[in-house]
Amino acid sequence: MPVDIVLTQFDLKVDYDGVRQKLKVRPGSKAERRLEDLIAGALAVARPKVALKEVRPVLKGDGLVLLEGTIIESQLLERQLTGQELAFPYLTTGGPELADWVAGLSGLDQYLADELANVILRQTMAEVEAYLTERYGLAQVSAMNPGSLPREWPLSGQVPLFSLMGDLAEQIGIYLKPSLLMVPGKCGSGIFFKTSEKFHNCQLCHKLECPARRAPLAM
Repeated sequence: MPVDIVLTQFDLKVDYDGVRQKLKVRPGSKAERRLEDLIAGALAVARPKVALKEVRPVLKGDGLVLLEGTIIESQLLERQLTGQELAFPYLTTGGPELADWVAGLSGLDQYLADELANVILRQTMAEVEAYLTERYGLAQVSAMNPGSLPREWPLSGQVPLFSLMGDLAEQIGIYLKPSLLMVPGKCGSGIFFKTSEKFHNCQLCHKLECPARRAPLAM
């Protein structure tokens, strides 16, 4: 039987020096004077939640993957799930409080706060990866996300993914708009799976200057 999991407890911390360097904030600048206050503000309002499903993938061929009665269409996902006993579709949010906090700021503050919200979301997902590896005895997991690789899994993949997640989306307060964007802001979706070598969507993305790049382009 499929297993539904909702996670709401996360040990959030922000590496001040790491964030300052990533944002290229100069010591003694106006941005640095605001950064510490904004970090405190982000941690105070963030309420991350993650919904997961434990499902057994059935590969139907021609890029079609059956997950708990829902068909996901992606040649790359089919290859990633070949030989896999389990897959873990997920939805994640930093919480409406975090999105509203970012939206309520302006100028430099909003720019810095937006990046801090991204940091919190990435940290949340790192904790989810640790949870999956420990609970299921996996050496490593990777994920694919609809829309990150338009050819391999376009944004339209959000529709079957949300259908698969069912009531879990509402439980953690995420909704899919007709435009295929998720609300509130600072959400994520995708499918985790076991891998022997770490996979990032960035490995197949040709946007070389993307500030969110996490891995070099695979040649």
